[in-house]
Amino acid sequence: MKILVACDCFITPDMVSKIKDLEKYGNEVVIFENPILQSKEVFTEYMLKTEVEGAESVEAGEEFIKLAEGADILVVHLTPVNKKVIDNAKKLKLVAAMRGGVDSVNVELLKEKGIPTIHSPWRSSYAVADFTVGMMISEVKNIAKSHHLLMEGKWQKIIQMI
Repeated sequence: MKILVACDCFITPDMVSKIKDLEKYGNEVVIFENPILQSKEVFTEYMLKTEVEGAESVEAGEEFIKLAEGADILVVHLTPVNKKVIDNAKKLKLVAAMRGGVDSVNVELLKEKGIPTIHSPWRSSYAVADFTVGMMISEVKNIAKSHHLLMEGKWQKIIQMI
């Protein structure tokens, strides 16, 4: 079985290197650094575009498409699994998205072909919860408003609530 793992500027080869352990069971694991998604600016552009327009709105890159031809499993973060990738991956049996959602995966086409998609819906839950509680404390204690006033050179003991 061939497993193709696509990395980018946020999910690096070092982070997914443990998947290479599957090779001792006779699997071939290919870790691919997608050159298209190595800058945070392009990554952000791709993420926003796929969230709004879907997997077909961005390119996966010819090198990834070529590697996907013989893959049984695709493991991706933001590298799109669109029609071009799916049509070229003749042996494809499973797509795994390392994200909370599957915006960069053409799930409908995969369903039509009987190929399951899995993802990580709780991947960011702790970070989101931490951020939410932090923002609530910041608001209740006027941290952001006080900081803004301090940056303007003003000291104000009592902050007016809006």
